[in-house]
Amino acid sequence: MDLKKQLAFYGEFHHSYWNKIVHIACVPLIQFTAFLMIAQTAHWFQINIISDNYYTAISVSSILMLLHAIYYCLLDLTMGIVASLIFLIEMVIANWFVFNEPSLISPIFGISQIFGWAAQLSAHKVGDHYLMPSGHL
Repeated sequence: MDLKKQLAFYGEFHHSYWNKIVHIACVPLIQFTAFLMIAQTAHWFQINIISDNYYTAISVSSILMLLHAIYYCLLDLTMGIVASLIFLIEMVIANWFVFNEPSLISPIFGISQIFGWAAQLSAHKVGDHYLMPSGHL
């Protein structure tokens, strides 16, 4: 786990300013939709640690968020703290949708995934003049 190596790899394929901006916006959007889908499992795997409030529940999504946070903290503590805050916000919003507007989850997931991936692929094609770096997937 070498942050400098990962950033160097990222930098090789993201030269355009707009490509970087699109990735900064769309990667968290795509990740949020993953938390949104996984948060639905809270109904089956939820353990309340303080109260019946879903914000304090330990669920599959909170465990995955914690694993992501640990990974980024191991790469770089400062980046890990920032990423952890982003993950926490995404998880709280995802849980809000699960318990307050569950009918919106599938449309949000579908639209966000299509938009997020299409925007990133377009940014690669237009901004950096290739569709996908070899070995990227």
